[in-house]
Amino acid sequence: MKHSICFIVGSGILLSGLAGCSKATVTDSDLYVDPVPTPSVQVSQVASIPSLNLDQSDDTCFLDKEVASLRAIPLETNDDCLIGRISDIFIVGDTIVVVDRDNAKQIYLFNIDGKFLRKIGRYGTGPEEYFSLSCVSATPEHISVLDNPLAKYMTYDYSGNVVSSESLERTLPSHVFALSNSSFIATCASYHEGSPFAVEWIENDSVVATAFPYKIKRGEIAPSTFQLNNSEIGLYIPTIDTIYSISGRHIEPKYKLGLISDEEADEWRRLSARMDVIEEIKYKMSGGAMPADFISVYPLTDYLVVTHQTNDARYIGIVDRSTLQSRNYLRNTIEPFQLFLPPYIMSASGNTLCGYIADDYFLESPDESRERIEKHFSERDQEILNHYDYKNNNPIVWLMELK
Repeated sequence: MKHSICFIVGSGILLSGLAGCSKATVTDSDLYVDPVPTPSVQVSQVASIPSLNLDQSDDTCFLDKEVASLRAIPLETNDDCLIGRISDIFIVGDTIVVVDRDNAKQIYLFNIDGKFLRKIGRYGTGPEEYFSLSCVSATPEHISVLDNPLAKYMTYDYSGNVVSSESLERTLPSHVFALSNSSFIATCASYHEGSPFAVEWIENDSVVATAFPYKIKRGEIAPSTFQLNNSEIGLYIPTIDTIYSISGRHIEPKYKLGLISDEEADEWRRLSARMDVIEEIKYKMSGGAMPADFISVYPLTDYLVVTHQTNDARYIGIVDRSTLQSRNYLRNTIEPFQLFLPPYIMSASGNTLCGYIADDYFLESPDESRERIEKHFSERDQEILNHYDYKNNNPIVWLMELK
């Protein structure tokens, strides 16, 4: 079954393991860098950071214990909105924003019942076009697109008008979080040569501040950014296993996830930093994984939800924001292939998780997996799931309201 090599990528690149791929000809001077962060960025020193204790678990009852409701929304299919594969989904009020980065290269808007509304932007190399949907984000006001090949960052309103377009010719970020039309926080990976910092502040295409210098070239995964709460940006750095809070240029460590030890992270850095491009390709195709790999953080109103993978199993942890108490569940296994939650978790809004169901994952899962999940939908939604033409229609979006 093809799912034996199907992995969810949380931070923009698939990194998996061949332990014997080091090059003896590479010296430490080729690996180590010594950049100095900008003094104007203040990183708080905290003696004790709370651990969220997101341990592995064999509990498969997330749907029974944590979910208040589960809704299926078939997306309208017509000649103007043919989705090949969903890259991102955002729920913004009563609007569903769907991104197809690889096939259609398009952003679509649907209403909350799945009716197609319009496209946002268009594929191309013109001044108001995007050539790549490298990173897309959505707020109640704007939809923003990072286009790395064309080195620009564009912002659209929900009518499809371009609000701003900024050049990023001197940077190559993995993710951009807009602070204003011309001010951004960018995260970078150290496998991008010339990006020795995990975090950069960009104003008018100039890097004005930096933080979290990398020690080793090409050994660090790009951090992820998200809205931690109304006033703070969240920053998760995988190999430091820490969620930070960013407010202006002040950074404070908030939580340890408890997924990666310092020793595991250092071993990963040493191994990956010594690989050339050919070895890296072999590394990606080998089927192993970094310890606690593919980590995604979904901030909800009352919870933090964290998904991660270790070897052939994926897990989901839910953390109560007020008490920091965590509960952990098995999300699915690869060998044997079993689903315990709907596939493809993509985003969060309020206390709702959002994802989608497509034929390449859901229909090929064992009958008991489908039955286990489908029973949590309404009878109407069960009928939709059982009779839907997944191969010829757009995927189904699901909304999971937590208790």
